Amino acid sequence: MENLILNLYEKLGEYFTGSQKKRPVYIILLLIFITLNLISYRCEIILSPEGLYWVFSSLVQALLALVALMGVVSVFKLQVLYSHEQRILDEINDPDRGYFYLLNNRYSTILLIKVALTKYLASNMVGETHLVATMSKRVDDLLLSKKLVADYAIRYTVYTFAVALLSLLFLIFVKQISGLYLGPGTLYLMFILSSHSLFLATKGVAYSIRD
Repeated sequence: MENLILNLYEKLGEYFTGSQKKRPVYIILLLIFITLNLISYRCEIILSPEGLYWVFSSLVQALLALVALMGVVSVFKLQVLYSHEQRILDEINDPDRGYFYLLNNRYSTILLIKVALTKYLASNMVGETHLVATMSKRVDDLLLSKKLVADYAIRYTVYTFAVALLSLLFLIFVKQISGLYLGPGTLYLMFILSSHSLFLATKGVAYSIRD
């Protein structure tokens, strides 16, 4: 059962959070949204304002909890990356290792190490398996991972806060939404936006526990 759900998540994730096939899915979802609103208006479907109130208020709380969770996950991943950074600093500054002899200096930050490695590789013809070249790749991977974690956390937080604010706006106008037969459409919209946030949160958690 767990494998079935995991396979389903991976397939759906390609559509919700992947880099491919997004536009056709978004067009289909938009058409469903428009059709649902038309049907609701033609059939005069009225949803209970109390029910809409509890749905939107619960969504606001749940989305803010997801933002907090993503903050914890991001901090955890950054701590893991920090430990990798300290390991690299210790290796570079260790007099018993070849890096200290080749670079001929001590370094206090990973950015200074990056500059030193780049200068060394620019002035010396070495192969990909050379210890300086392999260390440079480790540093590049580390800096890229830190950037990706920070960028992902920021984009997720902004998006989820926007969805929470939209849910809060719907919460204010529940009576009008119900009276204008917009209940099914707004519930569908919040379902899609919240589902996207959940997929992004799952993706972030999965990345954070990988070494």
